[in-house]
Amino acid sequence: MSVSDHQPRKQDNKIKKFILCSSLLLSTCLAQAIELHAPAVALSNVSVDITVSDAQPLQLVELRFGDSAYSEMSDAQGTATFSVMAESRGTTLLVAIDAAGERASHELRVLPGWV
Repeated sequence: MSVSDHQPRKQDNKIKKFILCSSLLLSTCLAQAIELHAPAVALSNVSVDITVSDAQPLQLVELRFGDSAYSEMSDAQGTATFSVMAESRGTTLLVAIDAAGERASHELRVLPGWV
């Protein structure tokens, strides 16, 4: 085997290692993203459930809903559920989640609610 036959294999191995490492890094980053599940519309003075999934298990998850802040511990599956009530009518409130540095956000439109 000559030296020239050996060179392309080394380069091929480096490329394969780079692709493998990049794939592992990308899959790790994507697996850590939290998700926020909330309705698009809520009624004022009516409780609405908001769920956060894919958080780290048994960690504190914070929810900022308008000017209010709530915190819950995620369960063993990495899910935390919040029950919140919007008092403002006709406004759009930004809901933001912060769990171990990961963030997700969702806009929630609040309509007048009647009983």
